[in-house]
Amino acid sequence: MHRTLKRILRVLCLEAIPDWEKILPQALFALRTVIHDSTGFSPAELVHRKNLWTHVMLLYEKLTEEERVESSVGDYVFELINRMKRCQELAILHMEDAKQKQKLWYDRRTVKRQFQLGELVLVIAPSRPNKLSVQWVGPGEIVQQLSETNYVVKFPEKDKTHVYHVNMLKPYHQREENINLLCINPLNHDEEEDLPSLELENDRSGWSKIISDVQLNSKLSQIQRGQLKELLYEYSNLFSNIPGCTDLAEHDIELESERAIVLLSLIGKEARPCIDYRRLNKVTRTQFFPLRNIEELLEKVSAAKYISILDLTRGNCEDFAVPYLDDIAIFSLAWDDHLKHLKDVFDRLCSAKLHIKPSKCQFAQAYVKYLGHLVGQGLRTPGELKVQVIKDFPIPTNKTQVRAFLGLSGYYRRYIPEFSVIAAPLTDLLKGRNLKSTVDWNSSCQNAFEELKTRLSKNPVLYSPDFTKPFIIQCDASDLRIGVVLSQVCENEEHPIMFLSKKLSLAEQKYSTTEKECAAIIFALQKLKCYLDGHQKFVIQTDHNPLVWSSAPKCPGGPPIDRDPFNAIPGIVTSDINCIHYDNPKKNKLWGPRGHAPTVEFS
Repeated sequence: MHRTLKRILRVLCLEAIPDWEKILPQALFALRTVIHDSTGFSPAELVHRKNLWTHVMLLYEKLTEEERVESSVGDYVFELINRMKRCQELAILHMEDAKQKQKLWYDRRTVKRQFQLGELVLVIAPSRPNKLSVQWVGPGEIVQQLSETNYVVKFPEKDKTHVYHVNMLKPYHQREENINLLCINPLNHDEEEDLPSLELENDRSGWSKIISDVQLNSKLSQIQRGQLKELLYEYSNLFSNIPGCTDLAEHDIELESERAIVLLSLIGKEARPCIDYRRLNKVTRTQFFPLRNIEELLEKVSAAKYISILDLTRGNCEDFAVPYLDDIAIFSLAWDDHLKHLKDVFDRLCSAKLHIKPSKCQFAQAYVKYLGHLVGQGLRTPGELKVQVIKDFPIPTNKTQVRAFLGLSGYYRRYIPEFSVIAAPLTDLLKGRNLKSTVDWNSSCQNAFEELKTRLSKNPVLYSPDFTKPFIIQCDASDLRIGVVLSQVCENEEHPIMFLSKKLSLAEQKYSTTEKECAAIIFALQKLKCYLDGHQKFVIQTDHNPLVWSSAPKCPGGPPIDRDPFNAIPGIVTSDINCIHYDNPKKNKLWGPRGHAPTVEFS
């Protein structure tokens, strides 16, 4: 009721700004004559047994000319009492139904919370400096549970215990007390002092240690292995586990607070310093230097015959080398070119005073694991470790876990035809405002969950694009989805480069068949613009003639046809379009109702 009064006052202040207080009686009179949703009666009916006479009711009685039946005082009083009792009973029933509905809608977003005896919690309480604000205080200890929602909390600095509702509590997570190393020295603001440093073991142990750590391609000839070892021996001073110190870039970090640095030891790895960067991230401009596009890096590296991976200790840009953070991939089609490229990169690292970790380097490999993929020899496939993680992923129970699985499997969506259609039951689970609520897992969700795992477990393979050959775009549309395949012909055999798919919106589902096919072409050209723009010619294969329909003249006197959304197809790319119409969709070998990417054995 208070919320309704506030809304009425807000409207009155806007509608009658000069003298809004003068019409308050009329507003309250109207409010008392409106039927309440919870009770089913107006406030006046519950108090006086009948509603007040409004202007509308007076006009209605005058038009209908209803005659009032007069009765004695006793009969009127008894009738009034009986009606008020009946109204009260009906109001209670309506209120109970309304409460059940309100509880049902409220419980959809609630999560059952429970604390154990002895658990540490924080309590929300009014702030001492400002009584109008609240803050979390504590921690306190749970000493007793009175009911499902009430707990008795004991604070160390207080003698008495207090009862709190579960909505006023949240768990307190205590930091681990085990500290590997903590450097605390008296700070002198007048003079700059050097912080104590850890002496790392110098791994420049010699040529034999470097050769035993790095990975060389076992299929290289004796001459090639000798040339590669000679090059590595020439730059053996680059290989070390001690971080290098470059003077090519400088950056000053000014801190307003002092936070201790804690060194944590990882299993099988060296100690790493850990700092709480959350406050620093809040005031840091994100993606000032954005990372390279992963898809572009994979296509460049996978097309090479010889690939070397360098890992800097603790990114170098050329046409033959692509960095991603501290990893550098060097790729070449010829052996002599690969040696020149390695030498060029080594020279740049020497001038920058950077070091390479030998245990993470791979040289002249045919296939390498790069950014979660196995790439090389013009092919790429999902990495075994990531695929195993997807296969072992448990059945999601809430939206957070569903979102995690879709993000993990969606990284390889270009390997799976009709990915958006297969994952549609899972993406539908994410609808709604509550980001962490439980999900209604059914058979369709389970089938989609298992289907995505099965598709990735079959080791699908994609081919690297060759920009000297024409591209082939295969488009298909159905009632609910759009599918696209980008491919090329090599040695009289068509090879897929990527699979794209999209669910149609409710408005797009109302398109005609030709309009859906036209929308599929627009979707393909927009997504593949980076491949097609500037290319001499490419082919579009479809089982309809949407391009002919979009450019056909309107029939005079016929029904109006809106082709404006589809007339922009020639302007999306600058290349020439050659559209091939298939009467039978089965002629398309790479696309089917449930097509699969090809598989190739890597050796």
